[in-house]
Amino acid sequence: MPITKELLIQNLDETILELHEPMSPTSKTFHYSKDFIPLEIKQFDGTKQHFRLLRNGQLIKPINVLSVTRLGDFELLQYLDDITADFKKEDIDFNTTNKRYKVAYDEAVRRKLKPKIPF
Repeated sequence: MPITKELLIQNLDETILELHEPMSPTSKTFHYSKDFIPLEIKQFDGTKQHFRLLRNGQLIKPINVLSVTRLGDFELLQYLDDITADFKKEDIDFNTTNKRYKVAYDEAVRRKLKPKIPF
């Protein structure tokens, strides 16, 4: 059966219709709105504090994430010691702690604070 222009157009039209019609309902929405409202509270002394008001009415302080590359040498070594202490705890997620340790250890090796030991 030779492929004709009409057959290609028909298949293209069917494909476009299938793409526009959802095959099954999805459980997730593709557009995620913010689950919080950012708040800035000014104190009487002029300092500002940042909070997030969640949909359930809870007021939380946002987490400040700091990269290990921005830590000082002493802070990095202290962070490695803290993660090492976390390994001794029973209620930790080993994979997450191990990944954190590898990232921090690689940074310490790069700065020549720790010897390079293959894992």
